[in-house]
Amino acid sequence: MNFSILPEDIKPELSDLGIIYDITRQKSIVNILGNIGLRYINDVKPWPNQVELPNDDPEDKGCPHPTLPLACDFFDEDTEPLLLDLFSFDSPGDLIIQTNRAFVKKSNNFKEFVRVSFKDDPSDDIIKGSRCSDTYTWSLQHNLCRTGFVNSDKYNIENQILEEVIEDGTYITIPTRKGINMIENGTISTTPLGPSDNVYTLIYDKSGEFWYVNVTEQNGSAKIEFSNTSTMGPWEINIPGDINIKIVNGTMLFTAGESLYQFNKITFNNVKNHFTAN
Repeated sequence: MNFSILPEDIKPELSDLGIIYDITRQKSIVNILGNIGLRYINDVKPWPNQVELPNDDPEDKGCPHPTLPLACDFFDEDTEPLLLDLFSFDSPGDLIIQTNRAFVKKSNNFKEFVRVSFKDDPSDDIIKGSRCSDTYTWSLQHNLCRTGFVNSDKYNIENQILEEVIEDGTYITIPTRKGINMIENGTISTTPLGPSDNVYTLIYDKSGEFWYVNVTEQNGSAKIEFSNTSTMGPWEINIPGDINIKIVNGTMLFTAGESLYQFNKITFNNVKNHFTAN
C-alpha cells in the first residue's frame, strides 16, 4: 500500500516538528486451518468495535522477535517517508514448506490508513494520534492443501508442500509418516468416495499382518476400519461413501512402530484465490 505526504513543503520539517507517522491496519478474518492428523480449527477475528481502533498494528516491543524476525513494524512498513511516500508491505501468508498444516482455507479483509502524532509514537493496537489519510480496504482469499512434494520420499513431512487449490472438490493430503524410519517404503493410494472433512490415522498391525485406519469425523465421532490380511500385500480398506485406501509393500517389509501415517480429507467449495484492493 502506498500513501503520499502532502503538502510537499512539509518534508523538511517532519523531524524538527516531531511528526511521526504510523501505517495502521484493521482486520477481519475467517480462517479454517487443519493440522496433519488433527481436526480443523476455526480462526475467527471480527472487526474492531471502534472505527479507528487497529487490531493488526502491534508495537515493536522485543524486536527483532527470536523466531519471527520479520514480524516487526520496521520490517513491514515505513516509519520514515521515502521522499514523500510511505509504504506498507506486510502480506499475510502461510509457510509453503516445512509446516504442520494439512490445509488452509483463508479469507481475510483489511482496512488500512495512516495516523500521525507529534513527538509520540502512535503505533500499537490502541487509539492514538489522528487519522490523516483515506481508509483503503483490501482482501485476500486463498486455499492451500498438502498435495505436493519436492522429491521421491514424499511421505516424509520435510518434503511435503502446500499447493494452491483452484477447483471445487474433495482433496486428500499426502499421507505423512510418523514412524522411526523416515525412508519411504511402499505406496499408499487414496481415493475420496464422498465429500467430508475427516482425519485418518493408518496403522500396520505386524502381528496380524493387516492395516487398520482410525477415522475421526468433524463432529468428533470416530470409527475403526480394517484391511484384508496379507504377508506381502497388497492391502485394501474400503469405506463406502467415504474413502478407499490401497497399500502396496515396498522393498522392505512394514514393521510395527514404523508404519504410522496420518492424512486429511478436505472438501473445498466456491474456491477463490484472489487479492483485491480499492
